[in-house]
Amino acid sequence: MMYRIEWISKYTSYRGHGSWFKPGNKKMLEDSIEFMNKEYRGQFDHWLVGDSSVSAPCGKASHEKAKGSS
Repeated sequence: MMYRIEWISKYTSYRGHGSWFKPGNKKMLEDSIEFMNKEYRGQFDHWLVGDSSVSAPCGKASHEKAKGSS
Protein backbone atom coordinates (compact mmCIF):
# COMPACT_ATOMS: atom_id res chain seq x y z
CA MET A 1 0.00 0.00 0.00
CA MET A 2 1.27 3.47 -0.92
CA TYR A 3 0.04 6.67 0.70
CA ARG A 4 -0.20 10.34 -0.27
CA ILE A 5 -1.77 13.56 0.97
CA GLU A 6 -4.63 15.07 -1.00
CA TRP A 7 -6.22 18.46 -0.43
CA ILE A 8 -8.95 20.81 -1.55
CA SER A 9 -9.10 24.60 -1.44
CA LYS A 10 -12.17 25.85 0.39
CA TYR A 11 -12.06 29.03 -1.75
CA THR A 12 -11.78 27.60 -5.25
CA SER A 13 -12.55 23.87 -4.84
CA TYR A 14 -9.19 23.15 -6.56
CA ARG A 15 -7.99 19.67 -5.65
CA GLY A 16 -4.40 18.54 -5.54
CA HIS A 17 -2.12 15.85 -4.16
CA GLY A 18 1.44 15.13 -3.17
CA SER A 19 3.78 12.28 -3.98
CA TRP A 20 3.17 8.63 -3.18
CA PHE A 21 5.05 7.29 -0.14
CA LYS A 22 5.79 3.81 1.17
CA PRO A 23 3.94 2.50 4.26
CA GLY A 24 6.86 3.36 6.56
CA ASN A 25 6.07 7.05 6.01
CA LYS A 26 2.40 6.83 6.98
CA LYS A 27 2.88 8.32 10.48
CA MET A 28 4.89 11.24 9.05
CA LEU A 29 2.11 11.90 6.53
CA GLU A 30 -0.55 11.75 9.26
CA ASP A 31 1.46 14.22 11.36
CA SER A 32 1.84 16.53 8.36
CA ILE A 33 -1.91 16.42 7.72
CA GLU A 34 -2.63 17.30 11.34
CA PHE A 35 -0.23 20.27 11.16
CA MET A 36 -1.49 21.54 7.79
CA ASN A 37 -5.17 21.28 8.78
CA LYS A 38 -4.39 23.47 11.81
CA GLU A 39 -2.10 25.88 9.91
CA TYR A 40 -4.48 26.34 6.96
CA ARG A 41 -7.78 26.03 8.83
CA GLY A 42 -10.55 27.65 6.81
CA GLN A 43 -8.43 27.63 3.64
CA PHE A 44 -7.65 23.97 2.81
CA ASP A 45 -8.66 20.48 3.94
CA HIS A 46 -6.01 17.73 3.79
CA TRP A 47 -6.48 13.96 4.09
CA LEU A 48 -4.59 10.71 3.60
CA VAL A 49 -5.24 8.42 0.64
CA GLY A 50 -3.96 4.85 0.31
CA ASP A 51 -3.79 2.75 -2.83
CA SER A 52 -2.51 -0.80 -3.06
CA SER A 53 -2.29 -0.70 -6.86
CA VAL A 54 0.25 2.16 -6.98
CA SER A 55 3.87 1.33 -7.72
CA ALA A 56 5.06 4.87 -8.55
CA PRO A 57 8.49 5.93 -7.31
CA CYS A 58 8.51 8.09 -4.18
CA GLY A 59 9.67 11.68 -4.16
CA LYS A 60 8.14 12.89 -7.43
CA ALA A 61 5.02 15.02 -7.21
CA SER A 62 2.69 15.00 -10.18
CA HIS A 63 3.55 18.60 -11.07
CA GLU A 64 7.28 17.76 -11.08
CA LYS A 65 6.69 14.96 -13.59
CA ALA A 66 4.69 17.30 -15.81
CA LYS A 67 7.45 19.93 -15.78
CA GLY A 68 10.06 17.36 -16.79
CA SER A 69 8.03 16.09 -19.74
CA SER A 70 7.76 19.42 -21.58
